[in-house]
Amino acid sequence: MIGSAYCFYKDKHLALDLVKGRAKGAFNVVLSVFIEAAIVFFVGYVFVYGGWKLTANATNVSSVMRIPFKFLYSILPISGVFIILARALKYVQLFAERKEKKGENA
Repeated sequence: MIGSAYCFYKDKHLALDLVKGRAKGAFNVVLSVFIEAAIVFFVGYVFVYGGWKLTANATNVSSVMRIPFKFLYSILPISGVFIILARALKYVQLFAERKEKKGENA
């Protein structure tokens, strides 16, 4: 799960590029922003919020490993925070690169 944050940062995660690959111009930009917002919302809601609720409500213990499920489930909100931080860092780098390109063209 934590490795998925690295995959999101490197853009090596599973993605469906059927529509995005065919989009051109302004529609491609709008579609990219929508996709990124959907990813952040999904990860925030399912991984962080849902994982937090799952971790808080877990009361049982693994029968084989004798580890409380709270420890096992806690990886969901932790990896969700890492994924959101990885995407935020990626956005900062993209904006910095665009700013440099604009500075070179001016």
